[in-house]
Parts: sequence; C-alpha cells; structure tokens
Amino acid sequence: MGWLSTWSYQLILCIQLLFLHSLTHSKQCSHDQASALIHFKQLFTYSNDSTYDWCRAINPPDQKLKNWKEDTDCCSWGGVTCDMDTGHVTGLNLTCEGLNGTIPSNTTLFLLPYLQVLRLSGNPHVIGAFPEFNSSNPLEVLDVSFTGFSGPLPNSIGNLKSMTELNLRRCNFIGSIPASLGNLTKLTDLTISSNNFNSCIPPSLSNLQSVSTLDLMDNHFVGTIPEIFVNLTQLSSLDLSFNQLSGPIPSSLSGLSNLYYLDLSSNNLSGNLETYLFAKLTNLEQLDLTSNNFSGNLEPYIFPNLTKLSWLALANNSLSLSSTTKVNSSFEAPCNLRELYLSHNKIQGKIPKWMGNLGKDNSISLDLSHNFLTGGIEQLPWKNLEDLDLSAVMACDGAVASSNSRRGQAGVQ
Repeated sequence: MGWLSTWSYQLILCIQLLFLHSLTHSKQCSHDQASALIHFKQLFTYSNDSTYDWCRAINPPDQKLKNWKEDTDCCSWGGVTCDMDTGHVTGLNLTCEGLNGTIPSNTTLFLLPYLQVLRLSGNPHVIGAFPEFNSSNPLEVLDVSFTGFSGPLPNSIGNLKSMTELNLRRCNFIGSIPASLGNLTKLTDLTISSNNFNSCIPPSLSNLQSVSTLDLMDNHFVGTIPEIFVNLTQLSSLDLSFNQLSGPIPSSLSGLSNLYYLDLSSNNLSGNLETYLFAKLTNLEQLDLTSNNFSGNLEPYIFPNLTKLSWLALANNSLSLSSTTKVNSSFEAPCNLRELYLSHNKIQGKIPKWMGNLGKDNSISLDLSHNFLTGGIEQLPWKNLEDLDLSAVMACDGAVASSNSRRGQAGVQ
C-alpha cells in the first residue's frame, strides 16, 4: 500500500502549491481605488444609536472602517471584496455598521469603475443623494435601505443596466419614479417601499420581465394600477399596499401563476371584486385586500384552485356573502387556510354553508366582527376554531355578539 501513501502525499503537495500560487499571483488593489475608499472612510464617524438593533443582531458591527489603513492592501480590508485576478474592488458591504455622515453625490465611491455590489443598509445616520450614473457603471446590487438617502431618483438610474437588485426601502426619496427604471431589464428584486414617491406607477415597469419581487408599499403613488403584469411572468411577491391607488384591479394580474404573496391593502381601489382574477393564482399563499372600496358578493368559487392559500384578509370593504351558494356538497375550502378576516363589511343574514368547511384540516382564526349577521352561527367549524371574533355583529335574536373569543367560545349579549 506504499503507492497509496505516496499518491496522497503528492496530492497534498499539489494542493499546497496551487494555494501558494493563488496567494502570490493575486493582485493588490490599485492606488486610485484604495484612495477612493480612504476618502470615503473620512466621511464618517461611528454612532451608538440603537434604532436598528435588530439589524445589528443579524450583522454585528465590527467598525470595519477603523481597520482601513493606507499602507495596506485594500483587498484585505473588512467589507471590501476584490477580484483576485485583477485586484479591482468589486464589492463593498458596510451593512449595519453604525455609520454617521453625509455622502455627497459626487463621491468617488459611486465612481469606482469595477464596483458591482454596494450595500450600506441599516445605517440610519448615513445621508446622501444619488449621483448621475453613466452607462458604463457596472453596479449589479445597490442596497441603501434603512438609511437617510433622500432626493429624487435621477433619470440616469436607467443606465445601470447590469442591476439585478435595487433596495431603497425606508429612505427619504421623493418625487416621481423615472420611466427609465424600466431599462433595468435584469432586475429580479425592486424594493422602494416606505419613501415619499408621489407619482403614478410608470407603465415602463412592464419591461422588468425578470423581476420576482416588486415592493412599492407605503408611498404616495396615485392613479390606477397600470396593466403591466402581462410581461412580469416571474413575479412571486407583489406589494402595493399603503398608497393612494384607485380604480379596479387590472385583469393582467390574473396571469401571474408564480405569485405567492399579494398585498393591495390600504388604497382606494374600488369596483366589484372579481374573484375570477384570483382563480388562476394557484401558488398564492397570502392575499390582502383590506381597507379599500371593493363591493360585491364573495363567492368561494376561487377556493378549490387556491390550495396553498393560508391567509386571506378582506376586511374594511363593502363586501357581502352569499348564503345561497351554488357550490355543491363536494366543495372543500383551501386545506391550508388558517386566517380569514372579513370584519367591517356588509355581510348580512346567515353565515353561508360553505364557511362550515373551513378549518377541516387545521385550526383557523376567523374574524366576522362589525357586520350584520342575523343567524346561522351554528354553521361555523367550532371544532377547529383557534380564534373567533364576532364583536359588534347582530346575533340570531338581534342581540350584539360579544367581543373576541378563543377556541370557539363566542358569547352573545
């Protein structure tokens, strides 16, 4: 077996030589890129603010900038990533570092010619504005979420055609969304929630055919939801909640077969709630249409297809329920439905028979409060009710049912 030990020794020796070769042939970053990073470092001090302690729990700050020394290779600095073959700085990650300072729009940071990834999220005391981006900029990931970045988005943001992830969540950006954002056809994640954008949603977003996450929540978007979804076939998560959008749900939304999360709550959307729009969304797990102006009769015809639906919120609309449903006796509610919220609607009369099929395979939370029920409470699936809220509804004798109860123990006053 001596040949085996000799072969093993030779293999280990080759691996060591390859490792040493990679070390000796990896290049250091260039002087101009190191200088740009040192200039960037000088913009900041460290803050002890606990605003985003949750962020620091995930990404413990280690004050990386303090270890950036001019006489050392910047490729060895904390948070800096380089291409080992060229020495070019390709990434900078200073997430949750507790930085305090202002980034001017002309900073050399954005001009690093090979920078592909820039993450500054979770630094609430970092403020700044975006520069003008040129078409040669190689940025692929830009994340300044939970920072103090502000101002309008420059139209030149459309030049970042290599971009796959843009995250501006909870900053202070204002103004309209430039139509040029539709040029970023490689985007898979667009998150611009919790800002002060106040325009219409640009139809050019229909060009983002690779996007899987589109989060525009908590802004001041107005107008109707444009018919952009025909092309967004990869979309899996869509959040347009807490805006000022009006009009009906666009019919093109019904073709999003990959969608698992849809939140259109807290807008001014209106019209008859066309349940056929959701019947083909067979991967849908959460649907929230709370606090709009939808009307019409909620029928369970969409349910047999939505086998993955676990969370359905339709509260604070003008919906009613049909007590004479056409669904036959073989109808089964979604096997995964765990939470159903129908409070503050115009539900009158008896609870429909189909609702008795809820909670067949698991416990369920049900909120029918602030409606006009006049009987039929015995239809409810008492066995599997985890939470039941019948507060401020009319019970079978005209009395008002009691407030929230657990495990199906609802009372009548």
